Amino acid sequence: MKIIPIIVILSVFILSSYTSFSQQQGLGIVFNEKPLIGSGMNIADHPTTEIPPVCGKKRRTEGFNLPYPFGVGLHGLWYQQDFTASNLLISDSAGRVTVTADTMYQNTRASDMKLTLRPDFWLLPFLNVYGIFGYTQGKVSPNITVPSFTMHIEGLPDIPIDTTFELKDKLTYHGPTVGGGVTFAMGFGAFFVILDYNYSVTYPDDSDDKLVNHSFSPKVGIQLASKKGAGRGALWLGGMYIGNNQTFNGILNVEEISPIVALILGKEADYSGDIKSNQQWNMVIGGSYFINKHHSLFVEAGFIGRQQISLGYGFRF
Repeated sequence: MKIIPIIVILSVFILSSYTSFSQQQGLGIVFNEKPLIGSGMNIADHPTTEIPPVCGKKRRTEGFNLPYPFGVGLHGLWYQQDFTASNLLISDSAGRVTVTADTMYQNTRASDMKLTLRPDFWLLPFLNVYGIFGYTQGKVSPNITVPSFTMHIEGLPDIPIDTTFELKDKLTYHGPTVGGGVTFAMGFGAFFVILDYNYSVTYPDDSDDKLVNHSFSPKVGIQLASKKGAGRGALWLGGMYIGNNQTFNGILNVEEISPIVALILGKEADYSGDIKSNQQWNMVIGGSYFINKHHSLFVEAGFIGRQQISLGYGFRF
């Protein structure tokens, strides 16, 4: 019976292996189009409608090869990186006694997996607009050592405590994710430029806090095509910014810190803090393959500062 959960977990990982990445279901308008190899196929010679994009009919009449106007993509993203924790606060259930850390030593890491559905359309020949609807699962590993701290009791002077304690919990969260984004895509000859920005919000099932994510990715690439005219591809190199500062919280066994502190604070206390990514930018390299006029696949990997991998499938009509 254990094989079923394992298959489900592996399937989600394969589909979810960012942050967020550009709409790789078309390269927008390309001037003087000529793939680096071969001529490839015309990926949108008979669209279901000429509008959108705005001026789409005119551009096709002028000989431009535009993507089909509408699409839907299944996108997966996984990333892991180092964070810095701050504003660690420990308090009793009534909030009358609090503890703040004077110094912290840490090696905090966090990872995130997203699986999203992205409907989109080309508003302009060079501008794609899309929505984000999906699910996010993440993990925060604070791994914090506090060599000393200060206890604050309502109505009394602060009490310095020279006692060391550690936080090494693995805190998880999961919940629905919604958002939207825009992609600017334009090319000349065999080369193209993509600028993508998206904004999403995740609502963890076990928390009142929402997790906000901003992603921006500039990329440059080349078009490739088969000499036999079947299929078409693209390769690109670029960068990715992810702004995703988060919070973490849990329950601490105070008796493990000090039995004396437990007499004042209670046997258990709530703790919370903030985490900020150490490096918000990283490099990305990726590629896409248009199987035919409707179906496409892409993969993208991130390195230097953040490890990530993105996979996706797109259908255009």
